[in-house]
Amino acid sequence: MKHQFYVIIIFFTLSIFLFGCSSKSLVSRMSLLNTDYNYQEMNKELVGEDVKIEMKDGNEISATDVKIVNDSLSWTDEDTEKKSKTSLELIDKIVMKNHSIGGLEGFGFGLVGGAGITVLTTKASYGKFALDPSSSYSEIFLSWGIAGIIGGTTGLFIGHKYKYEFQSTEQSDSLKKRK
Repeated sequence: MKHQFYVIIIFFTLSIFLFGCSSKSLVSRMSLLNTDYNYQEMNKELVGEDVKIEMKDGNEISATDVKIVNDSLSWTDEDTEKKSKTSLELIDKIVMKNHSIGGLEGFGFGLVGGAGITVLTTKASYGKFALDPSSSYSEIFLSWGIAGIIGGTTGLFIGHKYKYEFQSTEQSDSLKKRK
């Protein structure tokens, strides 16, 4: 029974993190009520960050040195080290990851998941929410800690995703295609 319990904890915790945690923000040319960032604020967020640029045509680009100027995005491709520039109209979103935040979120979800599984397994075993009389509290907290460590490790690996989407405008610029 103990081995099944640990397998359930591991499966539950890992299944939560297959979807990962993320935040979504809207970026526009100027600060507007319904947007989270303007271009200048977004450029400050992007300084020194490695990001994924997701294009509307489905392509993904690993990039660094990303900067927004007017309605265009420029970057250095991490694979080829080639500088590129394109219209924001061709960009679906920019994705940044923070692995530290992901680890903390994972640890928290792991603890909560471990506690939830403990309650569910004791209810299944005894027909009520009661701890196994033969279990010590140290075993219970150990299982919660293991679930927290598994969740934290998974969260560190996956990371918290920050997704930045651009508000579409009627204006267009001269960069309709990637240069």
